[in-house]
Amino acid sequence: NRAILGALVLVIAIAAALFLSLTITRNRKAADLDEAYRHLRSLSILLYAFDEEYGSFPNASTAVDVKDSTGTPLTLGVSSSNQLFRQLIATVGRAETIFWARTSRDSQKPDNIIDSDATALAPGECSFSYVSGLSSADTGAPVIMTPLIPGTIRFDPKLYGRKAVVFFVGDDVQTLPIEPDGRVLVNGRDLFDPAQPYWRGIPPDLKWPE
Repeated sequence: NRAILGALVLVIAIAAALFLSLTITRNRKAADLDEAYRHLRSLSILLYAFDEEYGSFPNASTAVDVKDSTGTPLTLGVSSSNQLFRQLIATVGRAETIFWARTSRDSQKPDNIIDSDATALAPGECSFSYVSGLSSADTGAPVIMTPLIPGTIRFDPKLYGRKAVVFFVGDDVQTLPIEPDGRVLVNGRDLFDPAQPYWRGIPPDLKWPE
């Protein structure tokens, strides 16, 4: 009868809407993952160029050298990845876009204004966490990654379809699965476990974005 047919049509419509919503969500997460991957690859190239010029990746010591050699007006702090990545901004004058990846649905892309402390990699314009104190000699060590939950060593599995994007020194950028508890494993151990051979028993000096 008409009531049964109407109910059946309604069920089919709801199922189709749910399927479409899931497909859109999956596609959006895949696009966000691809963007994070591409930006991190570009950022890794800058990192190697910086290392060739200053002898290591950005850290407290290179901040002094960058200030002297470039005369940048930017404050080159060391308490966040934003502040440390300003050394890359100062040396190459590159737009802010590659320092960003979508880490929330309402996050906004950088404005690419880099002429002051208030605008150069301002809070929200950097999405990558960073391990300070490394150089191109630290082969195999993870140095930049996303989407790490600020203040933790756990990744957010909801953003990129349970995937993390990590740049390893000498091994390019990799996408790795995120475990249910938020960990990323390398050779069966947590990425940040000091027992990993690339940390040499010393906990990494991890800096999160603002």
